Amino acid sequence: MSGNERGGETFLAKVYKGWRITVYEPVREYLDLEIGDTLRVTVQKDERRARP
Repeated sequence: MSGNERGGETFLAKVYKGWRITVYEPVREYLDLEIGDTLRVTVQKDERRARP
């Protein structure tokens, strides 16, 4: 498989400010994604999460 791989994770996209989206192999196969495909995501902070 081509693309950037680290520890069994395939990094398919680099997004705003250098964030990376990790799509694990079973999910990638389910969504029929290939390296280089455009993936639109929405990032939302979970405000319910307890803060230390």
